[in-house]
Amino acid sequence: MKGLFLRSGFSERKIFSRLLRYILPYKAAFILSFVFLFLSKAVEALAPLMIGYLVRNTFADNPINYGLSPLSFFCGIALFISFGFLFEFLHVRFKAEGGEKALFDLRRQVFSHIQNLPVNTFDRVPSGMLLTRTIHDVEQVSLLFSDSLVPLIGSFFLFVSMIGAITYIDFKSGLILLIILPFAVGLALRFRYVQEISFTKVRHLVAMLNIFIQERLQGLFIIREFGLEKREMAKFSKLNQELKKAHVSTIHNFAFFIAGIDVMTNFFIISSAGFLIYSAAGSKIDPGAFVTILLYSAVLFRPLVDLAERYNVLQSSLAAFERIASVLDMSAEDVNTGGELSTIEEIGMQNVSFSYGREESVLKRVEFTLKRGQWAAIVGMSGAGKSSILSLLLGFYRASSGTVTLNGKAIESFSKESLRKRIAPVFQDPIIISGSLKDNITLFQKEEDGVIEGLIEKMGLTGWLAQFPQGIHTPIKEKGKNISVGEAQLVSLLRALYSGRDLLLLDEALSSVDIATERLLEKGLIDSFGGRIALVVSHRFSLVAKAPLILVMEKGEIKEAGGHSELMAKKGIYEKLSRLQSVGMERF
Repeated sequence: MKGLFLRSGFSERKIFSRLLRYILPYKAAFILSFVFLFLSKAVEALAPLMIGYLVRNTFADNPINYGLSPLSFFCGIALFISFGFLFEFLHVRFKAEGGEKALFDLRRQVFSHIQNLPVNTFDRVPSGMLLTRTIHDVEQVSLLFSDSLVPLIGSFFLFVSMIGAITYIDFKSGLILLIILPFAVGLALRFRYVQEISFTKVRHLVAMLNIFIQERLQGLFIIREFGLEKREMAKFSKLNQELKKAHVSTIHNFAFFIAGIDVMTNFFIISSAGFLIYSAAGSKIDPGAFVTILLYSAVLFRPLVDLAERYNVLQSSLAAFERIASVLDMSAEDVNTGGELSTIEEIGMQNVSFSYGREESVLKRVEFTLKRGQWAAIVGMSGAGKSSILSLLLGFYRASSGTVTLNGKAIESFSKESLRKRIAPVFQDPIIISGSLKDNITLFQKEEDGVIEGLIEKMGLTGWLAQFPQGIHTPIKEKGKNISVGEAQLVSLLRALYSGRDLLLLDEALSSVDIATERLLEKGLIDSFGGRIALVVSHRFSLVAKAPLILVMEKGEIKEAGGHSELMAKKGIYEKLSRLQSVGMERF
């Protein structure tokens, strides 16, 4: 799984070049952000010099005040520092504006790309991974602008400026700093190295924990039904304990680094003060230089701490973008190539075989043809390949051999976008969205008054609708939590019929609907097949028996084909399945 999202071939230069695609459209905001960043850091670097100058003039025998009183000069310094706050505000404002717009584009592209991935991608990539890429990793990339790259540049500029200022004020203090600096840099490099290892482990464990929690939440009912709470809690506790240890390791690394920086800061203050006192033996100490050195000493290594800390954030952000880029590099499904499919008048399969990857073929030499106004049912044991036929007709997969045809042409000659606009599928696991019953049927499209009620009446489901207190305006909770699975299947069926599309594909669409309700809607459903093509996959024979054409499948092959009476007379597979169901078996 790691290989899907982490690739050593991604260099930092390549990552930055890809990031520029999102930054360049908003380059004006980023340029202004950098301008105000350097101005704010320049104010921060010059403030101790100005304070030192004020102190020197205050205590000097012959001060050079340019006609200004100490109070006026102090007010000038305060005004100068206040400009620093203004520059910092403008820097953050433009940085946030450009960064959020770039992230908006990135998040939209990731979601759009995931929607266009081929269906077989979801067979091998966990949905939890894609969820993490869309939400968590994009948020991590946001730190690239707000908390790593831009502040990293600012901290480096400030650090170099303060070193230059200290050396300018007192050369001996600059020499002391040059002696300490290699140790400080070495400590920072060590901190960066060990933290990178620790944060890599933290990120990996967080991703594993996200996937674990999402999968367990999706299967919460199964966990409770089989009493697996203790077992799953033990697994969670193990992952949680490993994550805690990884976080504690990062805290220990940081504590060691800060303690080392504090020692070096104190050593520099003591050494600089000692040299200044020693140099002034027999004369007055320059108070301005002394105060300036002390002020710089108090904050000198703060940028170095920022550099070390923010470098790890930068690495995390780059790693997050690398994982996002790996998703964006997955081949998207081309839904636009091909001709426009304005209507479906005929569907068929000509000697079609199909397998999922390198597995054994799930379909073998399948052949059939249906024209507008015709419908057929497909029956067979579980795993016979019934649903695979529907997947090929939807263009989710491509036949290994043979031809899937629409209007007598290969399905590949039509764009998948226009193809899917003509097909209404209903699967065994219904998809329900938060909204009203009407919203779930129309998918938020505008409809004329009475259309939905008319459809429900035609299907013989008026009594079913009466159970809802607000009719079609009854709110439906997320995933249909306030309706049964059978009711959710009815909603999905009504959605497909309401769409009025040319090809109707029903895959166990009524498997959870009670028999009485199924009998009520059978006539309306069969009437709705007129004027379109319908293909019904079902283990229930009440509807199947009424189909003009029944395809009986076994191990990926169509073994029998014909009407109900014809197949029953053959005394073959269909007759056996029908007989077993008639004595009480409902699933095969």
